[in-house]
Amino acid sequence: MLDQAAPSSDADEYAPPFNLEAEQAVLGAILYENDVYWRVSEILSASHFYDPIHSQIYEQASSKIAAGSLADAINLRSAFESHPGMSEIGGPVYLADLMRQAPDAASAVEYAKLVVDLALRRELIALGRDLVHEAETMDGDTSATEVFEQAEVRLSVLAKPTRENTPVTAVSAYDDLLDQIENPAGRIMTGLSDLDEQIGGFRPGGYNVLAGRSSMGKSSLAIDLAWRAANGVESADQPPLPSIIITIEMPPVEVSARIASALSGVEYRRLLHAKARERLAESDMERLHGVRSAINAAPLTYRDAPGVKVSGIRSILRRWKRGLDREGLSPGLVVIDYMQQIRADEGGSLYERTTGISRALKPMFRELGVAGIVACQLSRGGEKEGGANRPAIHHLRDSGAIEEDADAIMLLYRPAYYAQREPENDDPGLEHDRRSRANSRLLEVDVAKNRQGAVGRVEIWADVARNQFREWR
Repeated sequence: MLDQAAPSSDADEYAPPFNLEAEQAVLGAILYENDVYWRVSEILSASHFYDPIHSQIYEQASSKIAAGSLADAINLRSAFESHPGMSEIGGPVYLADLMRQAPDAASAVEYAKLVVDLALRRELIALGRDLVHEAETMDGDTSATEVFEQAEVRLSVLAKPTRENTPVTAVSAYDDLLDQIENPAGRIMTGLSDLDEQIGGFRPGGYNVLAGRSSMGKSSLAIDLAWRAANGVESADQPPLPSIIITIEMPPVEVSARIASALSGVEYRRLLHAKARERLAESDMERLHGVRSAINAAPLTYRDAPGVKVSGIRSILRRWKRGLDREGLSPGLVVIDYMQQIRADEGGSLYERTTGISRALKPMFRELGVAGIVACQLSRGGEKEGGANRPAIHHLRDSGAIEEDADAIMLLYRPAYYAQREPENDDPGLEHDRRSRANSRLLEVDVAKNRQGAVGRVEIWADVARNQFREWR
C-alpha cells in the first residue's frame, strides 16, 4: 500500500484523524472495478476524503461512471497531467499505482465506511472547537441558547445519512402506497368526524396551516386538536399519542387554562383573572380539581419559546422526538402558536422573512416525521372587501410562500364575532336575526387547500370562551 503521511512532530499541533491508506484502497478498487462505485456511493462522497487529491480523483471517477463511461488510470490521466498536487506525489502514474494495489470489492466497502467515520470524527472535532471558541468570545448580541441551537443544527446534519436522495423503485413506492391504504393508522385523527373526513387525518411529515383573523379561535382550536391527539380517538381506534404545543406568545399557564376550561366548563378568562379565587364558586373549584387526573394522564407537553427561530423549534422537536424514540412511542401532533411570532433571520422584507420561515418549516416536519399544525394570523385587509368578511386563501399571499408550501390550509370564520359588533337594529325581525347570529356557536373551517384530498367547508360547534369544540350536527 502507498505510504501514509506521518503525523505532525509538534505535540501541540492539532492532527486530525485520517487514514490515507483506506482512502487509497477505496479509490483503487473503484478504478479497478467501476461497479464498486455503486456499492460505496450510498455512504461515500468526495467531501469525506481528507486528502484533496483523493477527493478530486473520486469526483472525476464519479462523473465518468455516472455518465456511463469507463473510469480507470488511463481515462483519468488527462484530468491530472498538469495538476500541481498530483505532480507532488509522482504524477498520473499515481493512478496506476492505486489500481495495482486495489483490494477486493468487499474490502473496499469496509474501507469506505472507515473513511466516512473518520470524516465524521473530524467534523465533530471541528464543531467542538468552534463551540469552545464561540462560548469564549460571544458578545452581548448572542446568547448561549442560540449557540447551542446552531450546534444542534450542525449535529443534525452530521447525523443524516450521506445520501438523502437514494433512488426509490416504482414498485417500492407502490408497496408503500398499498401499506398506507391497508394500514391507515399512520394518519392522526381528531374525532371531529367531518374535519377528519375532509382532511383525511393529519399525515406525519405534513405541514398544515390553521389561519384566521384575530379572535376567530385559531389558538383555541389548535390547542384542542393537540389535546384530542394526546387523549386518543376511540372512534378511529387511535391510542393516545404524545403531542407537543410550542407556544411563542402565550405562556404555558394560559394554555393550561384553556384545556382546564374545556374540561371543567369554567370560562378560561375567569381562571386567569387576578382575583380568580374570589370570583370562582366552590363548585367551580371542585370541577377544576376534578379534571387534574385527566390532564395528568395525557401525554401532552408545552414548550414556552418566546422569540424562537425555526432552528430553535427544530432543536426542541428533535429532543422531544428523541425521548419518544427511546420509549418506543409514536409522535402525535405538533402545534406551533403562531407563525408570525417566529423570529426570522435578519434582513429582507416581511414577505421574504415569512417565506424563509415557511420554507424552513416544511422540510423540518418532513425530516422529523411529525404532523405539524401552525396557527397563522391573517390581516384584517379581507374585511374591507365586499361580502361576509370570510377569509380567502389569497389573503395569505402577503404572508410569504405559505400558500404554496403548506400541505393543507384551513381558514377559520365565526359569524358570531361580526354579528356581536353590528349595531342594534330598530326592526324587530332584523334585530332577532342579528342576535341569533351573535349567539351562534358556528365555526366554519374552510379547507381551502388539501394536497391529500378535496377542498370544502366544514362546520364545527365552538364555544371559544371555554375552548370547547364538537360536531355541529
